[in-house]
Amino acid sequence: MRSNETLQGGTVKTVTLEVRDASSAMKEFSRSWRSGRTERSARISFTSPELLWKVLTAKRWDAVKVEFPRQAA
Repeated sequence: MRSNETLQGGTVKTVTLEVRDASSAMKEFSRSWRSGRTERSARISFTSPELLWKVLTAKRWDAVKVEFPRQAA
């Protein structure tokens, strides 16, 4: 999913929603933090599919599908 909004100096960001264990997500965060480099995309990690769908409600998913129809399919 791409957005034309400016976010911390970038013009286009990709947000990846993923399900993975917390330990793995924190290792990735720590690596990125220590590098001091800006990532080309953002990641939002959830520890279970149930948690992802609890946060990403049906109305929010509908908004994603309207804004980014090809990527959300």
